[in-house]
Amino acid sequence: MARLGIDKRSTEIVRTIIMMGRNLGLDVIAEGIETREQQRHLQRLHCTYGQGYLFAMPSTGEQIQTLLAPCS
Repeated sequence: MARLGIDKRSTEIVRTIIMMGRNLGLDVIAEGIETREQQRHLQRLHCTYGQGYLFAMPSTGEQIQTLLAPCS
């Protein structure tokens, strides 16, 4: 993702992967999103799912269970 929006070739590769996934009826998840600018580029390319340090740092299974546990 580091070159997305900066390098035309990288952007075209990402665009092609997103289009191919959508044409095959697949959900495409962008990985490695680190900046708001990368997020905006992916949104303009109609990528609806993403993950990366922008949203959260890696977590253990226990941390995720705590995060998703219902409130008492």
